[in-house]
Amino acid sequence: RKYRRLFGYEPLAPGDAHRGAVGVPRALGMYENYPFWFTFLTTLGFRVELSDEMPDETLGIDTIPSQTVCYPAKLAHRHVANLLARGVTRVFYPILQKERAEFADAHQNYNCPVVTGYPDVVRLNMDDLRAPGVEFLSPVVPIDNEKRAADRLYEEFAPYGVLRGEVERALGAAYAEAASFKADVEAYGREALAYVREKGVTGIVLAGHPYHLDPAVHHGIPELINGYGVAVFTEDAVCGRAAELSETPELDVVDQWVYHSRLYRAAMVLARHPAFADVELVQLNSFGCGLDAISADQTASLLERHGRLHTLIKIDEGKNNGAIRIRVRSLLAAVKMQRERPARPVAAPAMKKNAVRKAARRTVLCPPLSTHHFQFLETAMERAGLDFHVLPEGSRAAIELGLKYVNNDACYPAILVVGQFLQALASGEYDPATTDCLYAQTGGGCRASNYVPILRRALDAAGFGRVRILAANAQANRGAEPFVLPLSAYWRVLLGLQYGDLLMRLALRTRPYERTPGAANALYASWSARIRENVRAGSWRRYCSDVRELVADFAALPVDAVERPRVGIVGEILVKYHANANERLVEIVEGEGGEAVVPDLANFLYYCLFDPVYNYKKLSGSLRGYLAGRAGAALLDFARRPVEEALRGTRFGEVHTIRGLAEKASRVVSLANQAGEGWLLTAEMMNLIESGVKNVLCVQPFACLPNHVTGKGVVKELKRRYAGANILALDYDASVSTTNQLNRIKLLMATAR
Repeated sequence: RKYRRLFGYEPLAPGDAHRGAVGVPRALGMYENYPFWFTFLTTLGFRVELSDEMPDETLGIDTIPSQTVCYPAKLAHRHVANLLARGVTRVFYPILQKERAEFADAHQNYNCPVVTGYPDVVRLNMDDLRAPGVEFLSPVVPIDNEKRAADRLYEEFAPYGVLRGEVERALGAAYAEAASFKADVEAYGREALAYVREKGVTGIVLAGHPYHLDPAVHHGIPELINGYGVAVFTEDAVCGRAAELSETPELDVVDQWVYHSRLYRAAMVLARHPAFADVELVQLNSFGCGLDAISADQTASLLERHGRLHTLIKIDEGKNNGAIRIRVRSLLAAVKMQRERPARPVAAPAMKKNAVRKAARRTVLCPPLSTHHFQFLETAMERAGLDFHVLPEGSRAAIELGLKYVNNDACYPAILVVGQFLQALASGEYDPATTDCLYAQTGGGCRASNYVPILRRALDAAGFGRVRILAANAQANRGAEPFVLPLSAYWRVLLGLQYGDLLMRLALRTRPYERTPGAANALYASWSARIRENVRAGSWRRYCSDVRELVADFAALPVDAVERPRVGIVGEILVKYHANANERLVEIVEGEGGEAVVPDLANFLYYCLFDPVYNYKKLSGSLRGYLAGRAGAALLDFARRPVEEALRGTRFGEVHTIRGLAEKASRVVSLANQAGEGWLLTAEMMNLIESGVKNVLCVQPFACLPNHVTGKGVVKELKRRYAGANILALDYDASVSTTNQLNRIKLLMATAR
């Protein structure tokens, strides 16, 4: 019923559509917002052409840039190709970073990074969209802010003669229809619940992403379940009943995506609402969706705390439902047994929160990221009175510990870092009662926003419940306390960042060409010791002097005038900088006779500060975020200026402004791609290629959602724009084959120029 209601709209007759036809792909975000967009476009006088329900399976398959992206994303190519094959010459596929918040107590209202950025992927990889006469409309729309949505949509449709007043009226009708659709789905839920109670049958909430409603994605699972005499609900048909409960959700994680909000509240309703005693929950998960590792654990916890069952079904392209049939039958058998002998609620408490304890001196453990930069952190923290320890880079044993205590579908950086913390704590060197684990998170729509809950769960399970977690960002955290430093310590950390970037740049540019083997490393070590002295002192004057002398000393080292292939390394921040995470990639490149070029770590910090500026101007960001971003970027500019001046005219390259990087990226992708490394990843690849580094390794954890868009998703376009660009995407994971990685890198080096 929901599917028919979602797509059951009658488009305008051709004679009534005075602005012509516009195609809409039946894919991804349209399963959330088709009623909204159909109403908006129809009210403006467009005839909406919806792609077919089940297009030819061969359509668009050769345009998919990432074979590890989820199957529903792959289907988007098929649906756009279907529209073009039908003769549709104008396609509408908007970019939505956020959805409208549906619950006042939800932490965030982001979209999946793949859903947000996939219009860019389609545009960049489907050559037919470049054909003469074809238009692809993909405006960035802050749908969660009606006024700013009107601004963006007016900009998009003004060339078609649409007036501002028309856009506002169409938006009003669209928001009203979206509300009507949601109300109808909730009504279906009430009717289905009445049927369950009247007939005495079992109900199952089949919960998943909105696009799991697609018959091509769910492969008939709803009908399969229904065939056992079970009433099937969708999660949005029951989640609204959470308002009838007296308590808020018992969440241990950050509630990031809108569909998560519905999922968690549906689970809460089934666990605690007496009217749903005969309704169970089955969660659908598409292979490759790493954030479902978090949502599945949280959903299971919400249910199991109250003695309810949680069933997870992972689906992909495969259409054989034999194993799923067994899972469903097992669930129904377990439900029958449970009702004959009611289970007592599990007495497991919610995730532990940090207890407030006083200690004369606490130890802070910090995971490593980049040895070039983090070697100065301990020194920077001394003056803050902290017993601060940057952990070693870890080993295979740390990864195995991470795999033991972290959902294996969680991303590789989380598994690695959690394993490093557990390995350190298990060593006996640190007292759990007086030890804190410091964890930084990116925030936003990336699953990295939930690193703290992942770590908290692992610490508790491993017997380290007394260890506190400190969070090094402003994101709302579950089970952590904010990490606050005096301003002087932040200043020293900032100096260490600039020193680290410069040292990394100079060493990587010099070492492959040195005439005396080991000379560059010796100079690096000597300067590292000198730099620690000033990081401890925090002197601006000495910093400026050090920067000039440091560049001069490396420039004076004798080097050979030979040409070596230069290989840029970009990607997810931990895999890019963490030597063990990327299997010592810099050493491999140098061992193969090349020069590794790694962008400044400061770029990522700039990027995090720039996004609130862009969001205030173009999306639904706040003035406070805008001002904070501008102020932070200005401080970074100030600290970086001596480096910029010292590098000018040398062979070590130049620093690039965040505004310049953003301008580059905006030529290819939307700056609304802000999850993880987001648009910065594309900008750094472009920057490297334009500066003469034609060979680029794009490294990311397996199933890293943002990288499907701004990493693998842009490779074809960059090769089209830059003749001779040699780009290789590498996935890293706890189970990755080192031999396979090495062979692929060797192949790139063999063709490098």
